[in-house]
Amino acid sequence: MTKKLDDVLTALPKERQRRIEARALELALPAAQDYEAFLRGKVEAARLSVQAGDGQPAAEVEAFFAARRAALKP
Repeated sequence: MTKKLDDVLTALPKERQRRIEARALELALPAAQDYEAFLRGKVEAARLSVQAGDGQPAAEVEAFFAARRAALKP
């Protein structure tokens, strides 16, 4: 799909290409900022959870996921 989009964009006049690229950048920045805020919230919630004693030791988490990976293997 990206190749087709590139083909369409290159067929447009240069000024139109620049306007489209500028608009894409305008839209991408707020989305990236929203995602960063979302991740910061998740990290903060995890830190509070660990501080409250609700966390699990890393070794337990790794053992749990190692068992899951082993169960998925044929």
